[in-house]
Amino acid sequence: MDFEKLSAGILVLLAEKGRVVFLTNVGEELDRSGSSIVHRKAWSELLRTV
Repeated sequence: MDFEKLSAGILVLLAEKGRVVFLTNVGEELDRSGSSIVHRKAWSELLRTV
């Protein structure tokens, strides 16, 4: 199963508060791990589509 399909199913189960926490945690992990600007921009674009 690809990650996009899996994550869509999981996010449905988390409810609104859980989705906010998940999205926040991903952003924080990108910062903490020092991810490249390419990945941060991709995350930003993804959030704009949500």
